[in-house]
Amino acid sequence: MFSKTPSPNQNKKSLIEKEWAEQDNVIKDEEKMRIKRAVIIPSDPLYCYINKGMSPQKLREYYNPGNLYKRIFILSSFEDKGIRKKYGMIVIGAKPYQFKQIIKRIMPNVVRAYDGFRAADYACANRVKGIPIIVSVHDADPKLIHKSLKYADAVFCMSDVVAKRVKEVIYNIDINRIYILPNRVDTTKFKKSNNNITQLNNMYPYKYRILHVGRRVVEKNLDNVIKALSLLSDEYCLVAIGQGDKTYYSNLAKEHKVTERYFMVDSVNNDELFNWYSWCSCICNPSRSEGFGIIFIEAAACKSIIVTSNIAPMNNFLQHEKTAYLVNNYESPREIAKYIEEACKNSENNFKMSDNVLSVAENFSKVKIDALEKELTLSVVGKKSVEFFIIGLKINLVLMFTINQVKR
Repeated sequence: MFSKTPSPNQNKKSLIEKEWAEQDNVIKDEEKMRIKRAVIIPSDPLYCYINKGMSPQKLREYYNPGNLYKRIFILSSFEDKGIRKKYGMIVIGAKPYQFKQIIKRIMPNVVRAYDGFRAADYACANRVKGIPIIVSVHDADPKLIHKSLKYADAVFCMSDVVAKRVKEVIYNIDINRIYILPNRVDTTKFKKSNNNITQLNNMYPYKYRILHVGRRVVEKNLDNVIKALSLLSDEYCLVAIGQGDKTYYSNLAKEHKVTERYFMVDSVNNDELFNWYSWCSCICNPSRSEGFGIIFIEAAACKSIIVTSNIAPMNNFLQHEKTAYLVNNYESPREIAKYIEEACKNSENNFKMSDNVLSVAENFSKVKIDALEKELTLSVVGKKSVEFFIIGLKINLVLMFTINQVKR
């Protein structure tokens, strides 16, 4: 007998069914790479992030990188008592002494604490057997690194500088539990743009616009940038975006006679910040210390000319006169002013630098770092599951042996 030749429609149908089957397999594989439940212990009240200009969607993505978790429970002493849905997440407001019972009821696959002090203390003090604890440490300040980190299953450090400080503060911590997980930038949102250029030019009608982004705290070195402004001509202005005490810096600007050229902006919506990076003549943040410094990779994604301190971690990913101007003596307003002038020139080197710095941002793209965090988290959760499976197996074997001995 001769086999019947399949009709074109049958061939088409079989191809579609094959494609569907392949797609189903992809979906199943992706589901295997997701974690069912996570309890998040944040470092601050959620409204603080919204007030800083972060959208609810960005906040969800911050706590759920690469859509790793199927369900997120925010457990926080900062939130109002009770359970509610907020910003697209389940938010539980409770006292720290209640955390353990709540974690037991949720039975998450992992507990994530988002700082190395208060959140780390709450997570580790309320450990539930079998549930791994992962803590993120963002700052190298020893006061923000508590000894409770020693009891976490994994410590994600923002940079080598932070990891080094963790090892110094907790000298007997298991170094195999320390991982480097840098900050990230969404390169689809942060990119060179000409939007709102005219509006910003009208708001700040100066030839050269220096941008400083960060909280008004001593570590950010805004004081020396204001002093540097006084050494520059009236063609320069300084726009400082960030929250914090205004009085000290306003008085400093008055003392150095630059009040008319110094502007403070409390916050800019995160979705609009790329416009400011694109508009400025240079971004100048000669920090005294940084855990990582997300503003540098955001500015890099927008091809901004960067002036910062020649210290780690910045000099780990930025190169002097290739991707940024790195200031050795960042306590000298004169040296800062010199590099600001250099950064504002329409020089061939600055054009090259603007192109070169884009590759820095690409190394820290959200896609890459989200994937790294997923990989590290799954590794820690998987390792813990295996550990407790082995412990459970050993307990069962001991019980079986004891029962057999009793029977004899």
